Amino acid sequence: MIKRKFRFNPIDFLILVVIAAAVVILVSVFDSNADPAADQTLKTANIEYVIEIKDVDDSIRRSLAAGQKVEDAVNRKDIGILKAFSETTTEAAGFDFENNREIYSDAEGRINLTLTVTAQAVETDSAFTVDGCEIRVGKQMSVILPEFQGYGYCISLNKLS
Repeated sequence: MIKRKFRFNPIDFLILVVIAAAVVILVSVFDSNADPAADQTLKTANIEYVIEIKDVDDSIRRSLAAGQKVEDAVNRKDIGILKAFSETTTEAAGFDFENNREIYSDAEGRINLTLTVTAQAVETDSAFTVDGCEIRVGKQMSVILPEFQGYGYCISLNKLS
């Protein structure tokens, strides 16, 4: 059996340099894209948003008070403090067959709630996030207060100065 002597020529050296350069470029590209938020400073802001919850039993108004903690029912995280609340009567739709028209009347014992919540949020390109929970107008939100749980929609969002 004849042993061949290994010869290292310039082509082998160029191949190794090209492979090493490709590995360095790939590592730097994937490392810089791994967490783009780590390079940016987080913008925090105080926000005030309003959640409208429809068709709630009117006895719930006795258990609501400003200063209560508001919690997200899905993620079980705090999403702010209840600043104020207001109520309007719930309307029930019916039909008047004698006059052939639709009528609206107050639904007894039912109200619509608007909860005004304040929180410190992180500002992103598309929304505000409070403790990882996204807050934006039109988003359905499930909330838990000390003696109340309900769901509604965010109808207003303001950044406080």
